[in-house]
Amino acid sequence: MFEVGPSPLPSPVRVQRPGRPPAVVGWLVPAALTVCAASAAHAAPQDAAQALLDAEATLQEALVTRGERAGWLAYLAESAVSFRPRPVPARGHWEAQPETGARHRWQANVAAISGDAEFGWTSGPWLYWNSATGARHAAGGHYLTAWRREADGSWRVVLDARAPYPVTDSERDGHLAVVPRLRKPGGGRGREEDCSVQFANLWREDGRAEALEEFGAKDVRLLHTNSPPADGAKQARRLDTLDGAPLGANRVARSLASAGGDLVITYGEYDIPARADAPRRRFVYVQAWDVGRRCRLAAELVIPN
Repeated sequence: MFEVGPSPLPSPVRVQRPGRPPAVVGWLVPAALTVCAASAAHAAPQDAAQALLDAEATLQEALVTRGERAGWLAYLAESAVSFRPRPVPARGHWEAQPETGARHRWQANVAAISGDAEFGWTSGPWLYWNSATGARHAAGGHYLTAWRREADGSWRVVLDARAPYPVTDSERDGHLAVVPRLRKPGGGRGREEDCSVQFANLWREDGRAEALEEFGAKDVRLLHTNSPPADGAKQARRLDTLDGAPLGANRVARSLASAGGDLVITYGEYDIPARADAPRRRFVYVQAWDVGRRCRLAAELVIPN
């Protein structure tokens, strides 16, 4: 996917747990994934979000010890989707890949989980090195990954998408030096209508700025290709790369949801005819019921088709 070159790998990631000093979580042994997930079912939802950070640490351990191909296959759900940039069956994609010696590292700085502690998402910076090429620089950006807890208590990836943007040599060393924030789950349950459709309808009728004002959560995160993330409502309005762009159509391909419907991740396509460079774009829309039954946009990832 990227033409990049070899580079030293970063040190094991550190996770800051609320109220505790930093602790090294990578590299954990893969068995810790099931242990953390089992205890998460009995923890408060916000505390249970820590299980997602532990799951990502064990996934990275698998990539180191088994290689990219085998590591991903060990932690992908059967129905998992990966954006390449179009959404494809993730297991089929990795089964068809040779092992190249590539290295992929990331660190979540946002983790959120549903009220039943069975479904959640993470997002943060990533770096990728392909040791098979002679290029000098690592590719980088921000990602969004959705996780679901299986019947056996283990966590599996159900969606993985990335928004790449330039990471300079001077920025690369500190790119993964982030502190995770565990997003507080909402108290609402259920949904009458797809919030992403309501957002798109308002965007089409009154403009994107109005849609972000109406639906964006206070801590909304926008992840758009070729642009660092915009975090928080004020920054999202100021740095939105689609500000002023009229929406032609919105097509929802699939929705992934918690059992209670308090956390829903929808993906599909935006048609933006005025943008000749990329008139069709893929989106991942994370909706959360933060205030009673009031739907909010928690995160949006947008990449060219």
